[in-house]
Amino acid sequence: MPRLMLGGLLFLLLASFTCAGNFTILGMMSLPQGDFGDDFSLSGGTGSNGGSGGAENGFGVGGEFSVPLQASNQMFITTTGLFVHNSIDLSSFEESPDPSVSITADADGWNNFAILSGVKFTGRSSPTMGFYGMGQIGINFVSLGDMDISADQYDSYYDTYSHIDLNTSTDIASSLALAFGGGIEVNRFNIGLRYLMLGKPKLKTKLTITQDGTTQTAHGSAKKEISILVLLVGYNF
Repeated sequence: MPRLMLGGLLFLLLASFTCAGNFTILGMMSLPQGDFGDDFSLSGGTGSNGGSGGAENGFGVGGEFSVPLQASNQMFITTTGLFVHNSIDLSSFEESPDPSVSITADADGWNNFAILSGVKFTGRSSPTMGFYGMGQIGINFVSLGDMDISADQYDSYYDTYSHIDLNTSTDIASSLALAFGGGIEVNRFNIGLRYLMLGKPKLKTKLTITQDGTTQTAHGSAKKEISILVLLVGYNF
């Protein structure tokens, strides 16, 4: 299904570029919503923080191509490509109730690349100002990258140290993506909001634990729901 959808979207994209239309470059501020912005959890189930992404505010870039569907230029087929990055707040992992334990954590962050196509409706309040609303459907590819957590513990009674390293690596996953939004256009500038519902992809994860020279590995999977509110500024060519 994802391959079929991707093929259809690529067909629409190629078809769009063979028609007369306009191209817009986009710069974005990414605001995680719902579970995606809650404290990060390695699990993907239900319960406390189950499936939450720990995403912080981020940024994005993109481009979209619009082709008019009618002579009045009020309805368009719009195909969009977006890249959105959000870092991960791992402060909850670094909080230890035991003062003898020191924990550090680092992660690459969330990277989402979405390809969407849909319909855009426009109107004008003056020759230089207009407004629009749109809805799109497509596919999202997400990468969580690597995550490293290290812990050191000092046992004052035995005067010994123990060290543990935890690393997780995640494969790229895909999911159905939806986008809804609107905004205003002033001359060639585009200012708007877009709500991205990027699905709940199943992330396949490899977990490597090294403790005092002994290494163990395990494989698992977790589902993370990804919802992002995007504040965007664009320039229409």
